Amino acid sequence: MDRGTTASLRNSHHTNMAGRPREHVVVSNYGWYLFNVIPLVCGNARKDARFPWAFFRDEVTTDIVHNRLTDYTSQKNCTLAELNLYVNDSVLFELPGTSIPIPMPYVLCYKERLVSALLMDTPQAPNQTDAPTLDIEQKRDMTRLLENIPDGGVK
Repeated sequence: MDRGTTASLRNSHHTNMAGRPREHVVVSNYGWYLFNVIPLVCGNARKDARFPWAFFRDEVTTDIVHNRLTDYTSQKNCTLAELNLYVNDSVLFELPGTSIPIPMPYVLCYKERLVSALLMDTPQAPNQTDAPTLDIEQKRDMTRLLENIPDGGVK
């Protein structure tokens, strides 16, 4: 899990969303599979993990990365916005030390799941007591003022 704090987001504008951006979060996991079915090694996505890898266990699923993101969001008491899912399944293997891809059809397969979202502060309901109240005389004065504004010859 990687996070970008509000210092990175201060210039972003999100006019269609309620609340303010707090941080951007990316959760990903990847692994290698034999014949695209048998998990060999992948990232250990458990919260109480002692080792960063898991052997012979399928932890590269959309559900796992999405659950990690929603758990983190609920801990921070935020809402999610701009949720994106990235899925990468590949059967190409690069020779070590080069950038030459070699297709190894369904012998050794690479899978990656990545979910990204913007965490927004929960919007606060506007307090009705903060709104200024006008009495009847002030409303009449405002109406007279608006009626006397010249129309600029539009009529």
